[in-house]
Amino acid sequence: MTKSKFYGVYGTNAYAVFTSWNRVEQARKYFRKFSVKSFKTFQEAEEFAFDGFCDGIFGVSPFFYGVFPKKLIPNNIIFKKKLLDETAE
Repeated sequence: MTKSKFYGVYGTNAYAVFTSWNRVEQARKYFRKFSVKSFKTFQEAEEFAFDGFCDGIFGVSPFFYGVFPKKLIPNNIIFKKKLLDETAE
């Protein structure tokens, strides 16, 4: 039985959770200051990606960040501009 891995990825302009290493490598070009780490669960990967993203662009942990984006969908990149557009509504 194959163990599934989830890859939390973030940069200063976006964050995501991927389910395959190939997808991580394909998406790497879209991230500025790219960071990645593998996890056993989606929730751990999502937390890593979101925390790193918020810390990188806001300089604070997400605990102090008042507006949270919608939940991540695997293999979907949330870009900073999209996040800011959603919070402005």
